[in-house]
Amino acid sequence: MRLTKNLYFAFEVETENHGTVHVHTAPIARAVFESYYAELKAAFDACFDASDPLTFVMSGPRIAYAALKSAAVKMGTWEASKDRPNTPTTVKDGLVQEMIRLTTIAHASDGQGWQSLPMATAIARGILDDESHYEILGVLSFFSCSCRVGPRDVVQDMLTMMESAGKWQFGSWNSTAYVASLPILTPEESTTTKPSSVIA
Repeated sequence: MRLTKNLYFAFEVETENHGTVHVHTAPIARAVFESYYAELKAAFDACFDASDPLTFVMSGPRIAYAALKSAAVKMGTWEASKDRPNTPTTVKDGLVQEMIRLTTIAHASDGQGWQSLPMATAIARGILDDESHYEILGVLSFFSCSCRVGPRDVVQDMLTMMESAGKWQFGSWNSTAYVASLPILTPEESTTTKPSSVIA
């Protein structure tokens, strides 16, 4: 795995009603990073512990979204307020929505194999419950602030650790190619005995 501008990554998340879903996403563009670099830097600083990189890898994805939101709220850039209605695109409506736009969810669909949906559609249809939705945003925030803010060698080591732990997968494949690579879904075998068709 090598850190490049075309690096995609994928991971799995457990949902309450739809079992394991596969998440595929692309990194945010440099122009997007430049619009929100201060908030992403603050989130990275909240996650990163130079004395213990393992803690960074293990807890970072769980706290990154909360750290990003907290930093943006303090900066007054999380969402528009009544006293500042003409604020430039906020973190909530800009950066977060862009991360969601870049993300595809694949879930097992009865009799139709893996069904691939934009993350926003998966949220609207209830494929993602609140907990899985929040978990995905945490990983997306962590990936975004790490890849764009962190020192290249640190990020390279972090991604390698995540990949070797089996948590994330990295590659140059787009979402269509990734979903096509998933295991073929097979229907569960019935535990009931089929009646004999032999007539005595």
